[in-house]
Amino acid sequence: MANAGPPPIKFQQLLQLTQLGINQNAIKFTNITIESDRCVVVREEQKIAIVNTATRNVTPLNVTVDSAIMNPSTNVLGLRQKNNLQIFNLDMRTRMKTTEAAEPVQYWRWLDQRTIAYVTAKAVYHWSMEGDAAPIKKFDIVPEERQVQIIGYDASADGNWLFLQGIAKSAQDNSIEGVLQLYNVPLNRYQPKMNAHGGCFAHLNINNRAATLFCFTKKDGNATKLFVVEVGNQDNPLRVQSQIDFQQANDFIVAMVPAAKYGCIYAISQQGTLFLYDIATGRHIFSRRVSNTTMFLSVPHEKTGGVVTLDRGGRVAVFHVDETNYVPYITNTVGDAKLGVTIATKYNLPGAGNIFKTRFEQLIAQGNYQAAAKLAADAPQGVLRTPETIQKFQSAPNVGGGPLPICNITPVCCKRAR
Repeated sequence: MANAGPPPIKFQQLLQLTQLGINQNAIKFTNITIESDRCVVVREEQKIAIVNTATRNVTPLNVTVDSAIMNPSTNVLGLRQKNNLQIFNLDMRTRMKTTEAAEPVQYWRWLDQRTIAYVTAKAVYHWSMEGDAAPIKKFDIVPEERQVQIIGYDASADGNWLFLQGIAKSAQDNSIEGVLQLYNVPLNRYQPKMNAHGGCFAHLNINNRAATLFCFTKKDGNATKLFVVEVGNQDNPLRVQSQIDFQQANDFIVAMVPAAKYGCIYAISQQGTLFLYDIATGRHIFSRRVSNTTMFLSVPHEKTGGVVTLDRGGRVAVFHVDETNYVPYITNTVGDAKLGVTIATKYNLPGAGNIFKTRFEQLIAQGNYQAAAKLAADAPQGVLRTPETIQKFQSAPNVGGGPLPICNITPVCCKRAR
């Protein structure tokens, strides 16, 4: 790597829970839920506190529950006490639905704005808010001899793939191991359980096809690797892997959040390191320790294409790609100009203008006007859609007659140049 330039990540602290009256003892995985970047819900003794991340307003509710989850986009709240699950509309102050789980619920979350997913020791269920719909069992859980704490669950965008994420203590050295279970809905088939961490689904356009990618991290000998595997496609599926270098011993990835806006994935480690990888290539872009304490929750930040994180100290922060520095950082600091150009083109990002201009001049000098015209059309941020580019074509020999290639691509520039 070359000398590091400005980092490709921006950071902003949204709020500090302890400064808003939240008890430090309540800041732990069993007491806090973050279903979206809108709010944080904290369970304390005989009450819950709903913290708005934008206004920092704290709304207390005097209820005694085991868990509370706020709908990702509306003021609808899920409350769970033992096996009893209820959904409330806070604006209308009415109870919308209630159900009784057959076994104790170990984990639950809003899968989307209309569906709650919950997990018992035996099975996974989806419960729709629509009408009188009862919970539907999605699949039975493969029994596990050791005790597994469920920390995550998700579905692919098309609903064809589901995965369950847990952690358990190793029988050999008492370290924390990941337990991932992937399930194929159409085929009603389990993939073998994996000792892996940080699973997530990512959805990208790969070679003009909509690809569903399952991402996870797994130990490979003495190293830990990020794996990106395309599922549901048997014709030359994408499979990439990349090594993860942890700064602290016994660290591991607790969560990963993909960002389709930049084709990247944010990986959060248990001991506070943020990693950034390009999904399609698995290329490591950036990593830095961003917290001195345990990080244990994260969700996408919709506005920036970033990630919202919560650490044990109560800091709620957002990290996101810096559009100004991202491509230059990849090109100059990571030293991968090809990847920088690819990302700039695919996601219309600045930072590779000089590379495109140099290549354009080369094509013009070679007389390859069709390729130069295509480059001018594809270059991000309109760096080649300029009067100067039009002049290059207008002064070029029109071999064979017919319209200049640029006229079929960028008539707006032609008008500007006249």
